[in-house]
Amino acid sequence: MGDEATDLPTGIQLTSLDPAYREDAESVHARLRAECPVHHDKQFGRYFLTNGKDIEAVLRNRALLLDPDRANQGTIAKLQTQREGFIKSMLFLDDPDHHRLRSLVAQAFSQRSINDISLHIAQVANELLDALEGRDRFDAIAAYASPLPIIIIAEILGVDPADRADFIAWSRTSDNAFNPMLTAEQQEAMLRSQNELFDYFERQIAERRLSPRDDLISAMIAAADGDHRLSDQEIKVTCNLLLVAGNITTTDLIGNAIRLLIDHPDQRQLLHERPDLAANMVEEVLRFDPPVTASSRIAPEDMTVGATLIPKGEVMFTALQSVGRDPELNPDAQRFDITRDKPVHHAFGGGVHFCLGAQLARMEARIAIPLLFERFPNLSLAAEPVRKIAPGFNGYGELLVNVG
Repeated sequence: MGDEATDLPTGIQLTSLDPAYREDAESVHARLRAECPVHHDKQFGRYFLTNGKDIEAVLRNRALLLDPDRANQGTIAKLQTQREGFIKSMLFLDDPDHHRLRSLVAQAFSQRSINDISLHIAQVANELLDALEGRDRFDAIAAYASPLPIIIIAEILGVDPADRADFIAWSRTSDNAFNPMLTAEQQEAMLRSQNELFDYFERQIAERRLSPRDDLISAMIAAADGDHRLSDQEIKVTCNLLLVAGNITTTDLIGNAIRLLIDHPDQRQLLHERPDLAANMVEEVLRFDPPVTASSRIAPEDMTVGATLIPKGEVMFTALQSVGRDPELNPDAQRFDITRDKPVHHAFGGGVHFCLGAQLARMEARIAIPLLFERFPNLSLAAEPVRKIAPGFNGYGELLVNVG
């Protein structure tokens, strides 16, 4: 069946603004995979892709674009650029600008070996868990999944611990960064947070130029490739991106894992008996319930995806949630199994835009989740979990759990 089917879910129905999609995106994706795997969503000006193999091909195609300036009028990419306060991060750049910025940031990021901070991640996680001792009930998102990655990325950047509360507030308003239907109130809150965050980093950069430290901001200032260096504006934008991408997505990954392991006590017991499965457990969570809903690309010329012609300048939305549930890529795809051999997913995107912080996110989740269930082995849901309304992201706004 083609795009002519008028009863296919489309527009808002393909975002977390719609309750049915928010709570059960897979049912929608399964229908689209079967009936219209390249669906022309005219409300938001995009082609919505759900077939796993189509998505893999698109993500790996280095010729495709991301710069919204290259997109046609009326597409969702143009809608984003018209929003007040929109600033291009490396998420919206093409080569050579993307390569230059990414290589410099990667150079700085690599100076902080992820393996070197694994013990500190465990220390921070245990401190958060210590604070929960003696409680009968707590919100696993607000008390654990959210503060952990914020503390870690703040420390990597070199943020003063006294400023963490501001970081948490700035991070929470960023949940709506990719919302195509922002209210005036949400837009104002995001713009205010962005301005405050940029002012903060401007002061931090000035301080590091006078007195460098052993942190990521100093490393980005020092990063160089021939005559190429990062400008202050690029450092500020990158810090903002790290705050959003490094915190919101890891929070959602940890929260989704907690919910899945509570819902699947056999898998939780298996993780307890075989702690060596922690890394594979994280990959299975990324497959089954990934924290990012989609990654977009722009057609540089007329091209065909599946059996559908995508005109030049049109936007393709790859439904990352759909990839892991596609039975062509993962046999018995609707079963959550932490022993699954090589779970196939694209939770961190793909190609030249593969997430720079993927290994950090994996490590935080691999450490944090087993520690939580070791400390509180009898966790159960205290209330029906509340999925957050944040297009682009997939996670819980609240996850109340009972300890006993």
